[in-house]
Amino acid sequence: ATKIGKESAIEGYQLGGFFGTDGEELDSVGVIWTSITPVPTPWPTPVTTPVA
Repeated sequence: ATKIGKESAIEGYQLGGFFGTDGEELDSVGVIWTSITPVPTPWPTPVTTPVA
């Protein structure tokens, strides 16, 4: 390969996965950074259905 890159995670993040495209060869690749500290997910809004 003639185009070689290097990347380091920013503080608080880690490598979570890869994405990319391919044909007969690997054409491009990227990384998915994920937070090391869990990110809270808000509770879903309850669905209320009127009772007749």
